Amino acid sequence: MRYFFDFCANGVETRDVDGVDLPDLESAKQEAFRALASIAKEECAPASAANFAIAIRTEAGVCLSRVAARFTIDEVAAPLSASGVATK
Repeated sequence: MRYFFDFCANGVETRDVDGVDLPDLESAKQEAFRALASIAKEECAPASAANFAIAIRTEAGVCLSRVAARFTIDEVAAPLSASGVATK
């Protein structure tokens, strides 16, 4: 089946016009996840927030699934441990 991967970065959408032939939706989800991780690694600029998403759709335009990631930088009043608990 042919799957299309529409990309959205911080509210700006790019529609996939080519698509990719994959055996099933699970393969399409894995492909979207890998692509999103790679794009986020390349495109994340030092900012307070970044939002990325890939919508997986059919040639008929039916959205089947969505993979999304949000990155934020939060300022804290006191140092935090790796688990997010304030340290003294």
